[in-house]
Amino acid sequence: AGVAMTASNASANAIVQGLAPEHLRGQSVSLFMLAMRGGVAMGSLLLGAGVHLLGVREALVLSGLLAMVAHLAIRRGWLTAPAA
Repeated sequence: AGVAMTASNASANAIVQGLAPEHLRGQSVSLFMLAMRGGVAMGSLLLGAGVHLLGVREALVLSGLLAMVAHLAIRRGWLTAPAA
């Protein structure tokens, strides 16, 4: 898992740097890393709270359902970035 994560992080970082305007490249990478690293920590905190309140099975089912809804929302274009 560690090797795959390293490769995917390197690829994602390269894509972010390649797509960002040159004058915003540092800020773009910084925000990307904050979202990636902070998102994992926030997700762990929320899942831990869910396990405490609901139980393991229910928290994992809810987490999976929320991930599926988010995927559908992004895939169908319900969540789009504002035009620049």
